[in-house]
Amino acid sequence: MFQWLFPNWSNPLIVTALVGVRILLNVYLTVMVSEFAGRRTVHTATMGLITLLSGVLTILLLRPSGLPHDLSYVESLS
Repeated sequence: MFQWLFPNWSNPLIVTALVGVRILLNVYLTVMVSEFAGRRTVHTATMGLITLLSGVLTILLLRPSGLPHDLSYVESLS
């Protein structure tokens, strides 16, 4: 079912579920920042961009034809 997203993985459904949970937790943290700092603040915008960057990098790093693994350090920092 998710073979197109994560080809060459033995169980792409589990990989998709783990990535989904990670992205949802990052979105939850972004929502918490927006409730604390306000929706239209620099902190919320920064957290939103970092959440988006982290999600995209995670997916692209797990794909066989994706990004080089050196970028995983950038994703870990985000």
